[in-house]
Amino acid sequence: QEKSAKALNLNTLYEALFPEKEKSKFDEQCKLLDNHNKTYVGVRELCSKFARALEKAAELKDKKEEHKNSCNYLHYWLYDEIGRIKTVDRSKKMDSIPFFNVLIDAVNKVNEQIKVGKCTLTFDKNVTLDELVKRKISYIYFKKYNDIKGNIKPEKKDECSKYFTYLTNFKSLYD
Repeated sequence: QEKSAKALNLNTLYEALFPEKEKSKFDEQCKLLDNHNKTYVGVRELCSKFARALEKAAELKDKKEEHKNSCNYLHYWLYDEIGRIKTVDRSKKMDSIPFFNVLIDAVNKVNEQIKVGKCTLTFDKNVTLDELVKRKISYIYFKKYNDIKGNIKPEKKDECSKYFTYLTNFKSLYD
């Protein structure tokens, strides 16, 4: 699923929320994860990226629909990124992943410090990471449905086969 989505740029949304080298001004909250970063390499950096994304989403407060969509996307993005940490068992429920509650505490503290345009954050704890990653893939699919539909043209055989692979893989998530 990942490769076919990436080939069509259907694996992410809202790239502007994740600037490469910018640090969050609330990054100190992520120090809570330093102890977990040895076993779960990258979790500290993930927290920092999420904190920065919360700030970026807050900057969109005047663009109501874009702000809402960005905030809704963030928790899906977070689950997918947690799944990329090599030592995480994707079949476990979120609340049994050792660093999850600490990570959520840290990002909630960051969100509390954002004065205007903060996102309403809700996290699913009693669901497996695999299921949550499927939800992210579905979220992107439904958000980009019209783009997908508009891009499937018989005269673009190469693109058409990429979309066919993507849609077949998407369907297999629920077979």
